[in-house]
Amino acid sequence: MASPRASLLLLSVPARLLLASIPLVALWLAVLWAVALP
Repeated sequence: MASPRASLLLLSVPARLLLASIPLVALWLAVLWAVALP
């Protein structure tokens, strides 16, 4: 049986990855936008 702390850790890892990826996605969109504009 998993402990509450372990399940909370398993849920927090994807959340941290998602929050960390937001600036990267925004940066990629800015780069693609800059490249697509004439």
